Amino acid sequence: VPILVDEGRGGVFPTVMCLWSAPDALPFFEVPQPVSKFLCNGADLMLPGVRRISHESLPKGTIASVKVQGNDKPMAVGVVLFDPATSDTREGKVLQVLQVYGDTLWQESGAKRPNEGFKESEVHPIV
Repeated sequence: VPILVDEGRGGVFPTVMCLWSAPDALPFFEVPQPVSKFLCNGADLMLPGVRRISHESLPKGTIASVKVQGNDKPMAVGVVLFDPATSDTREGKVLQVLQVYGDTLWQESGAKRPNEGFKESEVHPIV
């Protein structure tokens, strides 16, 4: 299972499969379950879909993950496009998704799921 990916501009980032072993290794955005469908289909994370942010400030360029409320395992990893704490807007793409549960890298890595909340094309809370 790949744990790090070269993003092509000289940097590397951990895969979601790697983060399942260390779910709090990166700062994260928490989203409601319906947002997971869009991310699994290749969308970037829009700020209106975010319900909670793990850190007070996430500067542009920070590598961060995305979790569904009620599920502690990350479903996506990406790069922060702007710091929500210093922005005047509550709109726009806040995270460019680099790797997501269900993508080709996940499929080629054995298609394992970290818990029962990870469904075919979306992630649910586990309570």
